[in-house]
Amino acid sequence: EVKQIILEWKPIFTRAMNRSTYVSFLIQIDPGQTDKKKFKQVTVFGKLKGEQGEEDFMKTVDTESAPEGKLLAIAGLPASAGKFVLYLGVEDKDREKYTLLKSDLDVQNLWNDELSMSSLILSSNVSSASGSDSKGEFNPYVIGQLKAAPNWGNAFKASDFLNVLFQVYNAKVENEKVSLTVDYFISTPEVTYKLSPQEINEKVEPDKALVGGTEVPLSPLKPGRYTFKVKVTDKIANKSIEKSADFTVK
Repeated sequence: EVKQIILEWKPIFTRAMNRSTYVSFLIQIDPGQTDKKKFKQVTVFGKLKGEQGEEDFMKTVDTESAPEGKLLAIAGLPASAGKFVLYLGVEDKDREKYTLLKSDLDVQNLWNDELSMSSLILSSNVSSASGSDSKGEFNPYVIGQLKAAPNWGNAFKASDFLNVLFQVYNAKVENEKVSLTVDYFISTPEVTYKLSPQEINEKVEPDKALVGGTEVPLSPLKPGRYTFKVKVTDKIANKSIEKSADFTVK
């Protein structure tokens, strides 16, 4: 490993074409004492190494400003499901500094006909997606007709509205319709709050992803750490799946 640039990363899993899973990397870069202009654009590179072989990737992407003078970059690639060793690197635009990290990565199978979900996206800033947002590099923060602003660490102010977005895959269809109940929960180790559930009963095309989500005011919550849980129940298949993400109210 080489660590000339301070960074952290997390994976986001979304279903991709050709029965693969799109693995996006949300990367937070800390420029430190280095001129931030050097990180206005970065090259994200690396390798996924698994039992079926290995795949190199390299993409140059623009960064976005984040709190505390840090920067965010998003890049990724489609991959088959399975366990991999990931080599993930980031290089500044002048190619003077780089970091290369090694980690295990378990790529989820979102095409196995079992009820499944994408990673949860938590954001306090959601707007309508433009036509240009659906072109070019895949962005996991563009979901359906909406575009969410990335939030590293899921840290929010009490005055924010928390938007939670996700996709549901492989829901069973009966008479060309799905029948889903979506339950939402906010919890701490001491207490769990159940929010208003949603019913999804709509016509869908085969293999089409369903977009789900909700918006919650955070003002009733005291500062602290919380977990947001989404439970999707497929009433036709009589199966359910849960996803959760931690967040902080400042």
